[in-house]
Amino acid sequence: MTKNEKELRSEELLAQLEKVQFYYHTANGLKNVFTACLLIDKDGSLIARGISICSITDNFRKNEGRSRAYGRALKAWFRQQTDCPIMENRWHVQIINRKGNQLILQTRFKIDQDKLALPLIETKKYFTHKSMFKPKPTLEELQMFECLRGGKDEQRCYNI
Repeated sequence: MTKNEKELRSEELLAQLEKVQFYYHTANGLKNVFTACLLIDKDGSLIARGISICSITDNFRKNEGRSRAYGRALKAWFRQQTDCPIMENRWHVQIINRKGNQLILQTRFKIDQDKLALPLIETKKYFTHKSMFKPKPTLEELQMFECLRGGKDEQRCYNI
């Protein structure tokens, strides 16, 4: 596919979008656990979701989280596939040095692992991947769009 063909396909896909919706999830003393970006088409269907997980070691920056989540949602939609599995065990080891092509790894202390993995563990309760194509909406997402508040037909809201 040439660059012009890719740009044309991107423009065609973006023309199908009705809404881009962001939301943030907080839990148990953590300021922000993850930022989610939902892409909704003109039929009201959830066509893609992107997730950006916040690290407790970083300062929370709303723009950075939104940018990553949006990029992952677009990636899922353009490729029409779910990608980037959430690995809550990724904090088990840390890189302490590099020598050429070899990495020297060290196991973290159990307390450090648990603390650093909190946002990953919390996010894993809701999602399996950071980049999802045609995901099923969570209850929170349905409530956000008032699909469960009695006034609107749930099937029509999201074509589940």
